[in-house]
Amino acid sequence: MGAKYNGPGWTATRLSPATMPVPKDLACGITNHETFYMYRVRQSSCVKLERPTVGQFIADLRAHHDAQCACGATIGDKVWLALYRPQGPGTVGLDTSAYKSYGPDCPLEQFSADVTATPAVYHLLVEGTQPAEEPPPPEQIQILSEYGSSVFRIPGAQPTLFDAGDIDYGKACAQPGTVIVDKSSFVDLARSNHDSGCIPVLRRPTGFGKTMFLSMFEAYVDTYSAYERPPFPNDPSRRRDLSRGPGRFCSLALKGLLLVLHLDLAHLHLMDDMEEPEMRTSCRKFLAACALACYKNYQRIFVRHTAREAITLSELFDLGYRAPDTSRFFVGVDNYTAPLLRGDWRLRERVIVEEIFSPLLDGFARDTILRGLIVGGDVPGIPWPYCSVSLFRTCMLDLSYDPVSFDMLGVDEAELVALGKMLFIPEKEVDLLRQVRLRAGVLESAVPTVPYWGRAYSTRDVLAVVRALLDGTPVPESVASVTGANYRPPIYSLRPELVDALYDAFVVNKEETLKSVFLKRPASPQQEMKKKPRESDPVSDDGSWPDSDRASAATSFIDSPPPSSLDSDDSDHAAR
Repeated sequence: MGAKYNGPGWTATRLSPATMPVPKDLACGITNHETFYMYRVRQSSCVKLERPTVGQFIADLRAHHDAQCACGATIGDKVWLALYRPQGPGTVGLDTSAYKSYGPDCPLEQFSADVTATPAVYHLLVEGTQPAEEPPPPEQIQILSEYGSSVFRIPGAQPTLFDAGDIDYGKACAQPGTVIVDKSSFVDLARSNHDSGCIPVLRRPTGFGKTMFLSMFEAYVDTYSAYERPPFPNDPSRRRDLSRGPGRFCSLALKGLLLVLHLDLAHLHLMDDMEEPEMRTSCRKFLAACALACYKNYQRIFVRHTAREAITLSELFDLGYRAPDTSRFFVGVDNYTAPLLRGDWRLRERVIVEEIFSPLLDGFARDTILRGLIVGGDVPGIPWPYCSVSLFRTCMLDLSYDPVSFDMLGVDEAELVALGKMLFIPEKEVDLLRQVRLRAGVLESAVPTVPYWGRAYSTRDVLAVVRALLDGTPVPESVASVTGANYRPPIYSLRPELVDALYDAFVVNKEETLKSVFLKRPASPQQEMKKKPRESDPVSDDGSWPDSDRASAATSFIDSPPPSSLDSDDSDHAAR
Protein backbone atom coordinates (compact mmCIF):
# COMPACT_ATOMS: atom_id res chain seq x y z
CA MET A 1 0.00 0.00 0.00
CA GLY A 2 1.33 3.43 -0.82
CA ALA A 3 3.54 2.20 -3.71
CA LYS A 4 3.24 3.95 -7.05
CA TYR A 5 4.43 2.33 -10.31
CA ASN A 6 6.12 4.77 -12.71
CA GLY A 7 7.52 2.36 -15.25
CA PRO A 8 11.10 1.07 -15.32
CA GLY A 9 13.12 2.16 -12.34
CA TRP A 10 10.02 2.87 -10.25
CA THR A 11 10.38 3.64 -6.56
CA ALA A 12 7.97 3.13 -3.68
CA THR A 13 6.63 6.35 -2.24
CA ARG A 14 4.41 6.82 0.80
CA LEU A 15 1.21 8.78 0.48
CA SER A 16 1.25 12.10 2.24
CA PRO A 17 -0.48 12.13 5.63
CA ALA A 18 -3.17 14.45 4.29
CA THR A 19 -4.35 11.74 1.89
CA MET A 20 -4.49 8.96 4.48
CA PRO A 21 -7.62 8.02 6.43
CA VAL A 22 -7.79 7.94 10.20
CA PRO A 23 -6.59 4.44 11.24
CA LYS A 24 -9.58 3.24 13.25
CA ASP A 25 -7.88 -0.09 13.96
CA LEU A 26 -4.83 1.53 15.56
CA ALA A 27 -4.28 -0.17 18.93
CA CYS A 28 -2.47 1.35 21.89
CA GLY A 29 -1.15 -0.34 25.02
CA ILE A 30 0.37 0.89 28.27
CA THR A 31 3.90 0.17 29.43
CA ASN A 32 4.51 -1.32 32.91
CA HIS A 33 0.96 -2.68 32.94
CA GLU A 34 0.51 -6.03 34.68
CA THR A 35 -2.66 -7.11 32.88
CA PHE A 36 -3.83 -6.99 29.30
CA TYR A 37 -5.09 -3.59 28.17
CA MET A 38 -5.66 -2.42 24.62
CA TYR A 39 -7.50 0.66 23.39
CA ARG A 40 -8.31 1.32 19.75
CA VAL A 41 -8.96 4.54 17.89
CA ARG A 42 -12.48 3.44 16.93
CA GLN A 43 -13.38 3.33 20.65
CA SER A 44 -12.27 6.93 21.09
CA SER A 45 -14.43 9.99 20.62
CA CYS A 46 -11.58 11.61 18.68
CA VAL A 47 -12.41 9.39 15.70
CA LYS A 48 -15.21 11.83 14.91
CA LEU A 49 -12.72 14.67 14.46
CA GLU A 50 -11.42 15.60 11.03
CA ARG A 51 -7.74 15.15 11.90
CA PRO A 52 -7.38 13.67 15.41
CA THR A 53 -3.99 13.83 17.06
CA VAL A 54 -2.01 11.55 19.34
CA GLY A 55 -2.69 13.84 22.29
CA GLN A 56 -6.45 13.75 21.76
CA PHE A 57 -6.39 9.97 21.46
CA ILE A 58 -4.28 9.52 24.62
CA ALA A 59 -6.64 11.80 26.57
CA ASP A 60 -9.51 9.44 25.75
CA LEU A 61 -7.35 6.41 26.56
CA ARG A 62 -6.45 7.90 29.94
CA ALA A 63 -10.11 8.49 30.83
CA HIS A 64 -11.10 5.01 29.65
CA HIS A 65 -8.33 3.32 31.63
CA ASP A 66 -9.09 5.22 34.82
CA ALA A 67 -12.75 4.22 34.56
CA GLN A 68 -12.23 0.57 33.62
CA CYS A 69 -9.04 -0.55 35.36
CA ALA A 70 -8.37 -0.52 39.10
CA CYS A 71 -4.58 -0.88 38.88
CA GLY A 72 -4.01 2.77 39.81
CA ALA A 73 -1.39 3.35 37.09
CA THR A 74 -0.71 6.90 35.95
CA ILE A 75 -0.79 7.44 32.19
CA GLY A 76 1.90 9.83 31.00
CA ASP A 77 2.42 11.78 27.78
CA LYS A 78 5.26 9.77 26.20
CA VAL A 79 4.07 7.78 23.19
CA TRP A 80 6.11 5.38 21.06
CA LEU A 81 5.48 3.70 17.72
CA ALA A 82 6.12 0.12 18.85
CA LEU A 83 4.42 -2.37 16.49
CA TYR A 84 4.85 -4.74 19.42
CA ARG A 85 3.17 -8.14 19.33
CA PRO A 86 2.04 -9.06 22.87
CA GLN A 87 4.06 -11.88 24.41
CA GLY A 88 1.95 -12.20 27.54
CA PRO A 89 -0.91 -10.59 29.43
CA GLY A 90 1.06 -7.49 30.46
CA THR A 91 3.91 -5.20 29.43
CA VAL A 92 5.97 -5.09 32.65
CA GLY A 93 9.71 -4.83 31.89
CA LEU A 94 9.24 -4.01 28.20
CA ASP A 95 12.23 -2.04 26.83
CA THR A 96 11.11 0.99 24.80
CA SER A 97 14.58 2.39 24.04
CA ALA A 98 14.49 1.20 20.42
CA TYR A 99 11.09 2.72 19.69
CA LYS A 100 10.58 6.11 18.08
CA SER A 101 8.62 8.60 20.17
CA TYR A 102 5.95 11.00 18.92
CA GLY A 103 4.56 14.22 20.34
CA PRO A 104 0.94 14.99 21.19
CA ASP A 105 0.42 17.10 18.06
CA CYS A 106 1.24 14.27 15.66
CA PRO A 107 -1.84 13.39 13.55
CA LEU A 108 -3.02 9.81 13.88
CA GLU A 109 -3.38 9.46 10.11
CA GLN A 110 0.41 9.36 9.93
CA PHE A 111 0.25 5.78 11.25
CA SER A 112 -2.27 4.53 8.65
CA ALA A 113 0.27 2.59 6.60
CA ASP A 114 1.76 0.93 9.70
CA VAL A 115 -1.68 -0.12 10.95
CA THR A 116 -2.60 -1.61 7.56
CA ALA A 117 0.70 -3.45 7.19
CA THR A 118 0.90 -4.76 10.77
CA PRO A 119 -2.39 -5.94 12.31
CA ALA A 120 -2.78 -7.68 15.68
CA VAL A 121 -0.10 -5.67 17.51
CA TYR A 122 0.26 -2.74 19.85
CA HIS A 123 0.88 -0.06 17.24
CA LEU A 124 1.50 2.56 19.92
CA LEU A 125 2.58 2.33 23.53
CA VAL A 126 1.99 5.08 26.07
CA GLU A 127 4.01 5.46 29.25
CA GLY A 128 2.45 3.98 32.36
CA THR A 129 3.70 4.38 35.93
CA GLN A 130 2.50 2.04 38.64
CA PRO A 131 1.63 3.55 42.05
CA ALA A 132 4.19 3.30 44.84
CA GLU A 133 1.69 1.47 47.05
CA GLU A 134 -0.57 -1.38 46.05
CA PRO A 135 -4.10 0.03 45.59
CA PRO A 136 -6.85 -1.58 47.63
CA PRO A 137 -8.73 -4.28 45.73
CA PRO A 138 -11.95 -3.05 44.16
CA GLU A 139 -15.16 -3.90 45.93
CA GLN A 140 -16.72 -6.99 44.42
CA ILE A 141 -20.25 -7.34 43.20
CA GLN A 142 -22.40 -8.70 46.02
CA ILE A 143 -24.48 -11.71 44.97
CA LEU A 144 -27.19 -13.19 47.17
CA SER A 145 -28.79 -16.48 46.13
CA GLU A 146 -31.88 -18.22 47.46
CA TYR A 147 -33.33 -21.48 46.16
CA GLY A 148 -31.27 -21.27 42.99
CA SER A 149 -32.28 -17.68 42.14
CA SER A 150 -30.26 -14.58 42.94
CA VAL A 151 -30.02 -10.82 43.01
CA PHE A 152 -26.84 -8.76 42.88
CA ARG A 153 -25.72 -5.32 44.03
CA ILE A 154 -23.34 -3.04 42.18
CA PRO A 155 -20.57 -1.88 44.58
CA GLY A 156 -19.98 1.70 45.59
CA ALA A 157 -23.00 2.77 47.65
CA GLN A 158 -25.83 1.62 49.87
CA PRO A 159 -28.30 -0.79 48.23
CA THR A 160 -30.90 1.00 46.15
CA LEU A 161 -33.26 0.32 43.26
CA PHE A 162 -32.53 1.64 39.80
CA ASP A 163 -34.31 4.76 38.58
CA ALA A 164 -37.96 4.45 37.64
CA GLY A 165 -37.40 5.47 34.02
CA ASP A 166 -34.34 3.30 33.39
CA ILE A 167 -34.92 0.28 31.16
CA ASP A 168 -31.33 -0.03 29.93
CA TYR A 169 -29.48 -2.92 31.57
CA GLY A 170 -26.05 -1.37 31.05
CA LYS A 171 -27.08 1.99 32.52
CA ALA A 172 -28.78 0.34 35.47
CA CYS A 173 -25.61 -1.65 36.23
CA ALA A 174 -23.52 1.53 35.99
CA GLN A 175 -25.28 3.12 38.98
CA PRO A 176 -23.38 2.44 42.26
CA GLY A 177 -25.38 0.44 44.76
CA THR A 178 -28.06 -0.66 42.31
CA VAL A 179 -29.78 -3.93 43.22
CA ILE A 180 -30.87 -5.99 40.22
CA VAL A 181 -32.74 -9.27 39.96
CA ASP A 182 -30.29 -11.58 38.24
CA LYS A 183 -31.60 -13.06 35.00
CA SER A 184 -28.15 -13.54 33.49
CA SER A 185 -28.36 -17.33 33.59
CA PHE A 186 -30.72 -17.06 30.65
CA VAL A 187 -28.12 -15.49 28.34
CA ASP A 188 -27.40 -19.09 27.46
CA LEU A 189 -30.45 -18.74 25.21
CA ALA A 190 -28.43 -16.41 23.00
CA ARG A 191 -25.59 -18.92 22.80
CA SER A 192 -27.36 -22.24 22.44
CA ASN A 193 -29.72 -21.53 19.56
CA HIS A 194 -27.92 -23.20 16.69
CA ASP A 195 -30.89 -23.40 14.32
CA SER A 196 -30.43 -20.91 11.52
CA GLY A 197 -33.32 -18.49 11.35
CA CYS A 198 -34.97 -19.71 14.56
CA ILE A 199 -35.57 -16.73 16.86
CA PRO A 200 -36.84 -17.17 20.45
CA VAL A 201 -40.11 -15.36 21.19
CA LEU A 202 -41.43 -14.47 24.67
CA ARG A 203 -44.74 -12.84 25.64
CA ARG A 204 -45.94 -11.64 29.02
CA PRO A 205 -48.40 -8.96 30.24
CA THR A 206 -47.41 -5.34 30.70
CA GLY A 207 -44.91 -4.71 33.48
CA PHE A 208 -43.05 -8.03 33.55
CA GLY A 209 -39.61 -6.65 32.62
CA LYS A 210 -39.54 -7.61 28.95
CA THR A 211 -37.60 -4.59 27.71
CA MET A 212 -34.99 -4.85 30.47
CA PHE A 213 -34.60 -8.56 29.68
CA LEU A 214 -34.07 -7.78 25.99
CA SER A 215 -31.63 -5.01 26.94
CA MET A 216 -29.62 -7.54 28.96
CA PHE A 217 -29.28 -9.78 25.91
CA GLU A 218 -28.24 -6.85 23.73
CA ALA A 219 -25.63 -5.75 26.28
CA TYR A 220 -24.32 -9.31 26.41
CA VAL A 221 -23.56 -9.55 22.70
CA ASP A 222 -22.88 -5.90 21.82
CA THR A 223 -19.39 -5.34 20.41
CA TYR A 224 -19.20 -1.97 22.16
CA SER A 225 -19.49 -3.73 25.53
CA ALA A 226 -16.26 -5.69 25.07
CA TYR A 227 -14.32 -3.56 27.58
CA GLU A 228 -17.24 -1.96 29.40
CA ARG A 229 -19.46 -4.97 29.89
CA PRO A 230 -22.07 -4.88 32.65
CA PRO A 231 -21.99 -7.85 35.01
CA PHE A 232 -23.60 -11.20 34.25
CA PRO A 233 -23.04 -13.10 37.52
CA ASN A 234 -24.71 -16.32 36.36
CA ASP A 235 -23.34 -16.32 32.83
CA PRO A 236 -23.13 -20.04 32.04
CA SER A 237 -20.24 -19.65 29.62
CA ARG A 238 -16.93 -21.22 30.55
CA ARG A 239 -15.20 -18.02 31.60
CA ARG A 240 -16.89 -16.21 34.46
CA ASP A 241 -14.46 -13.36 35.07
CA LEU A 242 -16.72 -10.36 35.66
CA SER A 243 -13.94 -7.80 35.26
CA ARG A 244 -12.92 -8.76 31.74
CA GLY A 245 -15.02 -8.82 28.64
CA PRO A 246 -12.72 -10.22 25.92
CA GLY A 247 -12.67 -13.96 25.50
CA ARG A 248 -15.93 -14.71 27.29
CA PHE A 249 -17.67 -15.86 24.14
CA CYS A 250 -15.50 -18.85 23.23
CA SER A 251 -18.48 -21.17 23.47
CA LEU A 252 -20.21 -19.27 20.68
CA ALA A 253 -17.68 -20.63 18.18
CA LEU A 254 -17.07 -17.01 17.18
CA LYS A 255 -15.78 -13.90 18.88
CA GLY A 256 -19.24 -13.28 20.29
CA LEU A 257 -18.99 -9.57 19.61
CA LEU A 258 -22.07 -8.76 17.55
CA LEU A 259 -23.69 -5.64 16.14
CA VAL A 260 -27.10 -5.02 17.71
CA LEU A 261 -30.02 -4.13 15.46
CA HIS A 262 -32.89 -2.99 17.69
CA LEU A 263 -36.52 -2.60 16.61
CA ASP A 264 -39.32 -1.34 18.85
CA LEU A 265 -42.63 -1.94 17.10
CA ALA A 266 -44.39 0.38 19.54
CA HIS A 267 -42.84 3.13 17.39
CA LEU A 268 -44.38 1.72 14.22
CA HIS A 269 -47.26 4.15 13.73
CA LEU A 270 -50.10 2.58 11.78
CA MET A 271 -53.37 4.51 11.69
CA ASP A 272 -56.65 2.62 12.02
CA ASP A 273 -57.90 3.76 8.62
CA MET A 274 -54.68 3.04 6.72
CA GLU A 275 -54.96 1.22 3.42
CA GLU A 276 -52.54 -1.60 2.70
CA PRO A 277 -50.19 0.43 0.42
CA GLU A 278 -49.84 3.14 3.08
CA MET A 279 -49.24 0.50 5.73
CA ARG A 280 -46.46 -1.06 3.67
CA THR A 281 -44.85 2.33 3.13
CA SER A 282 -44.88 3.03 6.89
CA CYS A 283 -43.31 -0.37 7.59
CA ARG A 284 -40.52 0.25 5.07
CA LYS A 285 -39.80 3.69 6.56
CA PHE A 286 -39.74 2.20 10.05
CA LEU A 287 -37.28 -0.52 9.05
CA ALA A 288 -35.06 2.04 7.29
CA ALA A 289 -35.08 4.24 10.42
CA CYS A 290 -34.01 1.28 12.59
CA ALA A 291 -31.24 0.42 10.13
CA LEU A 292 -30.04 4.05 10.18
CA ALA A 293 -30.00 4.14 13.99
CA CYS A 294 -27.88 0.97 14.02
CA TYR A 295 -25.56 2.42 11.38
CA LYS A 296 -25.01 5.62 13.35
CA ASN A 297 -24.33 3.64 16.52
CA TYR A 298 -21.55 1.63 14.88
CA GLN A 299 -20.42 4.10 12.24
CA ARG A 300 -16.94 4.42 13.67
CA ILE A 301 -16.17 0.72 13.20
CA PHE A 302 -17.39 0.46 9.62
CA VAL A 303 -14.54 0.67 7.12
CA ARG A 304 -14.17 1.75 3.51
CA HIS A 305 -17.40 3.67 3.24
CA THR A 306 -18.61 7.22 2.89
CA ALA A 307 -20.78 8.62 5.67
CA ARG A 308 -24.42 8.63 4.70
CA GLU A 309 -27.70 10.03 5.98
CA ALA A 310 -29.85 7.09 4.85
CA ILE A 311 -29.20 3.37 4.56
CA THR A 312 -31.09 0.22 3.68
CA LEU A 313 -31.02 -2.98 5.68
CA SER A 314 -29.04 -4.81 2.99
CA GLU A 315 -26.48 -1.98 2.87
CA LEU A 316 -26.15 -2.16 6.65
CA PHE A 317 -25.55 -5.90 6.48
CA ASP A 318 -22.89 -5.34 3.81
CA LEU A 319 -21.05 -2.79 5.97
CA GLY A 320 -21.21 -5.14 8.94
CA TYR A 321 -19.76 -7.93 6.83
CA ARG A 322 -16.68 -5.80 6.14
CA ALA A 323 -16.20 -4.61 9.74
CA PRO A 324 -12.78 -5.71 11.07
CA ASP A 325 -13.65 -7.35 14.40
CA THR A 326 -17.23 -8.44 13.83
CA SER A 327 -19.42 -9.14 10.86
CA ARG A 328 -22.72 -10.43 12.20
CA PHE A 329 -25.77 -9.01 13.89
CA PHE A 330 -28.05 -9.66 16.83
CA VAL A 331 -31.63 -8.53 16.20
CA GLY A 332 -33.72 -7.51 19.20
CA VAL A 333 -37.42 -6.81 18.66
CA ASP A 334 -39.41 -5.16 21.46
CA ASN A 335 -43.21 -4.74 21.67
CA TYR A 336 -43.65 -6.93 18.63
CA THR A 337 -47.37 -7.40 19.31
CA ALA A 338 -48.13 -3.69 19.85
CA PRO A 339 -49.42 -3.07 16.28
CA LEU A 340 -51.99 -5.87 16.68
CA LEU A 341 -53.86 -4.22 19.57
CA ARG A 342 -55.87 -2.04 17.20
CA GLY A 343 -57.09 -2.05 13.62
CA ASP A 344 -57.41 -5.06 11.34
CA TRP A 345 -54.94 -7.40 13.01
CA ARG A 346 -55.08 -10.00 10.23
CA LEU A 347 -54.02 -7.43 7.63
CA ARG A 348 -51.39 -6.01 9.96
CA GLU A 349 -49.97 -9.45 10.66
CA ARG A 350 -49.49 -10.16 6.97
CA VAL A 351 -48.06 -6.75 6.09
CA ILE A 352 -45.64 -6.58 9.05
CA VAL A 353 -44.34 -10.09 8.42
CA GLU A 354 -43.78 -9.37 4.73
CA GLU A 355 -42.27 -5.89 5.13
CA ILE A 356 -40.35 -6.16 8.43
CA PHE A 357 -39.82 -9.74 9.54
CA SER A 358 -39.16 -11.16 6.08
CA PRO A 359 -36.02 -8.99 5.50
CA LEU A 360 -34.78 -9.95 8.98
CA LEU A 361 -35.33 -13.63 8.33
CA ASP A 362 -33.48 -13.23 5.06
CA GLY A 363 -30.56 -11.97 7.14
CA PHE A 364 -30.71 -15.19 9.17
CA ALA A 365 -30.83 -17.27 6.01
CA ARG A 366 -27.71 -15.51 4.71
CA ASP A 367 -26.00 -15.95 8.11
CA THR A 368 -25.71 -12.17 8.48
CA ILE A 369 -27.93 -12.16 11.55
CA LEU A 370 -26.65 -14.82 13.93
CA ARG A 371 -28.84 -14.47 17.01
CA GLY A 372 -32.01 -12.69 18.05
CA LEU A 373 -34.77 -12.32 20.63
CA ILE A 374 -38.36 -11.09 20.27
CA VAL A 375 -40.50 -9.94 23.21
CA GLY A 376 -43.96 -8.46 23.47
CA GLY A 377 -47.23 -8.36 25.35
CA ASP A 378 -50.19 -10.71 25.24
CA VAL A 379 -52.91 -10.01 22.67
CA PRO A 380 -56.44 -11.02 23.74
CA GLY A 381 -57.89 -13.48 21.27
CA ILE A 382 -54.58 -14.08 19.46
CA PRO A 383 -52.67 -16.84 21.27
CA TRP A 384 -50.02 -17.18 18.54
CA PRO A 385 -49.41 -13.66 17.13
CA TYR A 386 -48.26 -13.54 13.50
CA CYS A 387 -48.32 -17.34 13.27
CA SER A 388 -51.17 -17.27 10.77
CA VAL A 389 -48.39 -16.33 8.34
CA SER A 390 -46.37 -19.47 7.61
CA LEU A 391 -43.07 -17.59 7.16
CA PHE A 392 -43.18 -16.30 10.73
CA ARG A 393 -44.51 -19.56 12.17
CA THR A 394 -41.74 -21.71 10.72
CA CYS A 395 -38.89 -19.39 11.75
CA MET A 396 -39.86 -18.59 15.34
CA LEU A 397 -39.30 -20.58 18.53
CA ASP A 398 -42.20 -19.53 20.76
CA LEU A 399 -41.16 -20.03 24.40
CA SER A 400 -44.18 -18.28 25.93
CA TYR A 401 -45.76 -21.62 26.86
CA ASP A 402 -42.53 -23.39 27.81
CA PRO A 403 -42.37 -24.24 31.56
CA VAL A 404 -38.58 -24.27 31.48
CA SER A 405 -38.48 -20.61 30.44
CA PHE A 406 -41.44 -19.48 32.52
CA ASP A 407 -39.34 -17.60 35.11
CA MET A 408 -37.37 -15.64 32.52
CA LEU A 409 -39.68 -12.64 32.92
CA GLY A 410 -41.11 -11.05 36.04
CA VAL A 411 -39.91 -11.80 39.58
CA ASP A 412 -40.37 -15.31 40.93
CA GLU A 413 -40.78 -16.11 44.62
CA ALA A 414 -37.20 -17.27 45.15
CA GLU A 415 -36.01 -13.95 43.73
CA LEU A 416 -38.38 -12.15 46.11
CA VAL A 417 -36.76 -13.91 49.06
CA ALA A 418 -33.29 -12.89 47.87
CA LEU A 419 -34.42 -9.33 47.11
CA GLY A 420 -35.89 -8.95 50.59
CA LYS A 421 -32.69 -10.14 52.28
CA MET A 422 -30.58 -7.82 50.13
CA LEU A 423 -32.62 -4.66 50.75
CA PHE A 424 -33.99 -5.01 54.28
CA ILE A 425 -31.93 -5.50 57.41
CA PRO A 426 -33.16 -8.25 59.78
CA GLU A 427 -34.09 -5.71 62.46
CA LYS A 428 -36.85 -4.29 60.24
CA GLU A 429 -38.54 -7.69 60.06
CA VAL A 430 -39.82 -7.09 56.54
CA ASP A 431 -41.01 -10.29 54.86
CA LEU A 432 -41.09 -9.16 51.24
CA LEU A 433 -42.41 -12.50 49.98
CA ARG A 434 -45.39 -12.37 52.32
CA GLN A 435 -46.07 -8.70 51.52
CA VAL A 436 -46.17 -9.41 47.79
CA ARG A 437 -48.22 -12.58 48.19
CA LEU A 438 -50.78 -10.70 50.27
CA ARG A 439 -51.26 -8.05 47.58
CA ALA A 440 -51.34 -10.61 44.79
CA GLY A 441 -54.06 -12.65 46.51
CA VAL A 442 -51.86 -15.75 46.76
CA LEU A 443 -52.66 -18.18 49.55
CA GLU A 444 -49.91 -18.97 52.02
CA SER A 445 -48.30 -22.38 51.69
CA ALA A 446 -47.88 -24.84 54.56
CA VAL A 447 -44.38 -23.40 55.00
CA PRO A 448 -44.87 -19.64 54.42
CA THR A 449 -41.17 -18.91 54.04
CA VAL A 450 -40.70 -21.44 51.23
CA PRO A 451 -41.32 -20.00 47.75
CA TYR A 452 -43.58 -21.56 45.18
CA TRP A 453 -42.12 -22.60 41.87
CA GLY A 454 -43.98 -21.48 38.78
CA ARG A 455 -45.45 -18.12 39.79
CA ALA A 456 -44.04 -14.86 38.46
CA TYR A 457 -44.99 -11.41 39.76
CA SER A 458 -45.04 -8.15 37.83
CA THR A 459 -41.63 -6.51 38.03
CA ARG A 460 -43.25 -3.08 37.96
CA ASP A 461 -45.58 -3.89 40.87
CA VAL A 462 -42.85 -5.56 42.93
CA LEU A 463 -40.60 -2.51 42.55
CA ALA A 464 -43.47 -0.27 43.65
CA VAL A 465 -44.01 -2.39 46.78
CA VAL A 466 -40.29 -2.40 47.60
CA ARG A 467 -39.97 1.38 47.18
CA ALA A 468 -42.97 1.97 49.43
CA LEU A 469 -41.57 -0.32 52.13
CA LEU A 470 -38.16 1.36 51.94
CA ASP A 471 -39.62 4.89 52.03
CA GLY A 472 -42.28 4.19 54.64
CA THR A 473 -45.08 5.29 52.29
CA PRO A 474 -48.40 3.49 51.67
CA VAL A 475 -47.87 0.19 49.91
CA PRO A 476 -49.79 -0.46 46.66
CA GLU A 477 -52.87 -2.61 47.17
CA SER A 478 -52.40 -5.02 44.26
CA VAL A 479 -49.63 -6.94 42.53
CA ALA A 480 -50.17 -8.70 39.21
CA SER A 481 -48.92 -12.26 38.80
CA VAL A 482 -49.12 -15.14 36.34
CA THR A 483 -48.71 -18.89 36.71
CA GLY A 484 -48.29 -21.80 34.37
CA ALA A 485 -52.08 -22.18 34.25
CA ASN A 486 -52.26 -18.80 32.51
CA TYR A 487 -49.93 -20.02 29.77
CA ARG A 488 -51.23 -23.38 28.61
CA PRO A 489 -51.04 -23.70 24.82
CA PRO A 490 -54.57 -22.62 23.82
CA ILE A 491 -54.71 -24.90 20.79
CA TYR A 492 -58.49 -25.26 20.95
CA SER A 493 -58.99 -21.56 20.18
CA LEU A 494 -57.24 -21.63 16.80
CA ARG A 495 -58.83 -21.83 13.40
CA PRO A 496 -58.90 -25.49 12.24
CA GLU A 497 -56.63 -24.92 9.26
CA LEU A 498 -53.81 -23.79 11.57
CA VAL A 499 -53.99 -26.50 14.22
CA ASP A 500 -51.84 -29.12 12.47
CA ALA A 501 -49.13 -26.64 11.49
CA LEU A 502 -48.88 -25.25 15.00
CA TYR A 503 -48.77 -28.70 16.53
CA ASP A 504 -45.79 -29.54 14.37
CA ALA A 505 -44.08 -26.28 15.28
CA PHE A 506 -44.71 -25.95 19.00
CA VAL A 507 -46.40 -28.98 20.63
CA VAL A 508 -44.33 -32.02 21.51
CA ASN A 509 -47.05 -34.57 22.26
CA LYS A 510 -49.93 -34.03 19.86
CA GLU A 511 -51.99 -37.05 20.86
CA GLU A 512 -51.89 -36.28 24.58
CA THR A 513 -52.93 -32.66 24.02
CA LEU A 514 -55.79 -33.72 21.78
CA LYS A 515 -57.13 -36.00 24.50
CA SER A 516 -56.90 -33.37 27.24
CA VAL A 517 -58.26 -30.44 25.23
CA PHE A 518 -60.81 -31.88 22.84
CA LEU A 519 -62.08 -35.07 24.49
CA LYS A 520 -62.12 -33.55 28.01
CA ARG A 521 -62.41 -36.95 29.63
CA PRO A 522 -62.64 -37.13 33.42
CA ALA A 523 -59.16 -37.17 34.81
CA SER A 524 -58.07 -40.32 36.58
CA PRO A 525 -56.08 -40.10 39.83
CA GLN A 526 -53.01 -41.01 37.85
CA GLN A 527 -53.63 -38.16 35.39
CA GLU A 528 -54.15 -35.68 38.20
CA MET A 529 -50.64 -36.19 39.50
CA LYS A 530 -48.38 -33.26 38.77
CA LYS A 531 -45.03 -33.63 37.14
CA LYS A 532 -42.36 -33.38 39.81
CA PRO A 533 -40.24 -30.22 39.39
CA ARG A 534 -36.69 -29.69 40.46
CA GLU A 535 -36.03 -30.71 44.06
CA SER A 536 -35.11 -27.15 44.98
CA ASP A 537 -38.43 -25.80 43.64
CA PRO A 538 -41.49 -26.66 45.75
CA VAL A 539 -44.75 -26.87 43.84
CA SER A 540 -47.48 -24.46 44.85
CA ASP A 541 -50.57 -25.99 46.34
CA ASP A 542 -52.82 -23.67 44.32
CA GLY A 543 -52.24 -25.50 41.06
CA SER A 544 -49.30 -23.50 39.75
CA TRP A 545 -46.72 -24.76 37.28
CA PRO A 546 -45.62 -27.48 36.50
CA ASP A 547 -48.80 -28.55 34.75
CA SER A 548 -47.59 -30.75 31.92
CA ASP A 549 -50.53 -33.16 31.78
CA ARG A 550 -52.90 -30.29 30.89
CA ALA A 551 -55.83 -32.46 32.02
CA SER A 552 -57.55 -29.96 34.27
CA ALA A 553 -59.52 -27.11 32.78
CA ALA A 554 -58.12 -23.60 33.08
CA THR A 555 -59.09 -20.23 31.75
CA SER A 556 -56.64 -19.05 29.14
CA PHE A 557 -55.20 -15.56 29.17
CA ILE A 558 -56.90 -14.98 25.82
CA ASP A 559 -60.22 -14.62 27.66
CA SER A 560 -58.85 -11.86 29.88
CA PRO A 561 -59.58 -8.16 29.23
CA PRO A 562 -57.21 -6.27 26.92
CA PRO A 563 -54.11 -4.64 28.40
CA SER A 564 -54.70 -1.10 29.57
CA SER A 565 -51.67 0.27 27.75
CA LEU A 566 -48.85 -0.68 25.45
CA ASP A 567 -45.62 -2.03 26.85
CA SER A 568 -43.88 1.10 25.65
CA ASP A 569 -45.74 3.41 28.08
CA ASP A 570 -43.37 5.57 30.08
CA SER A 571 -44.99 4.45 33.32
CA ASP A 572 -43.97 0.88 32.62
CA HIS A 573 -40.39 1.47 31.61
CA ALA A 574 -38.94 0.76 35.02
CA ALA A 575 -40.62 -2.57 35.16
CA ARG A 576 -39.16 -3.69 31.93
